Amino acid sequence: MLFRGLLFWLVFELLTRLRISNVAALSATVLLIAVGFAFSHIGRTGLSLYITILTGTAFGWMRAQSESTTAAAVMHAVYNLVLSYIATF
Repeated sequence: MLFRGLLFWLVFELLTRLRISNVAALSATVLLIAVGFAFSHIGRTGLSLYITILTGTAFGWMRAQSESTTAAAVMHAVYNLVLSYIATF
């Protein structure tokens, strides 16, 4: 909710108010939020950090395309469920 809700909206609004095109502002917002999201997961370095940035980008893209934080939250929950399932076997 924080990253793809409030922060997503704030960054996108800031960039569009700086007269950056919508496509560029949306792309930059997705990437900035993904990097912030990854660094908020304390202790991730190397490949784990890059994978988190990649998944954060996918969640951000889902948020941007659906215009809904709910879609990204559901995608994140499914991702976590799959990882948990894989880790138990």
